[in-house]
Amino acid sequence: MSKRRVTLTIDEDLLTALQNLTGRSMSASVNDALRDTLERQGHHRALLGWLDALDAEHGAPTDQDRAAARALLAEAAAMAAPLRSDPTQLGVA
Repeated sequence: MSKRRVTLTIDEDLLTALQNLTGRSMSASVNDALRDTLERQGHHRALLGWLDALDAEHGAPTDQDRAAARALLAEAAAMAAPLRSDPTQLGVA
């Protein structure tokens, strides 16, 4: 892939953290960070598009739908809490 030299102004704290974290060249670190960010933003846009399509096909979620979803998430979080505190229950520790 071709490269192009550019000049960037980066917050000092971010620059220091990046240098301390990676131990790699600044160009490679910034390139990877930008690639990750662009990929994440692409996934986010795709998710929003999918949610818009679901809303168009089925209508927006009702307050009752949202309450049911919150209840399912709370139940899942309660079930996962013991696993977070004792990973040996997963059989991988």
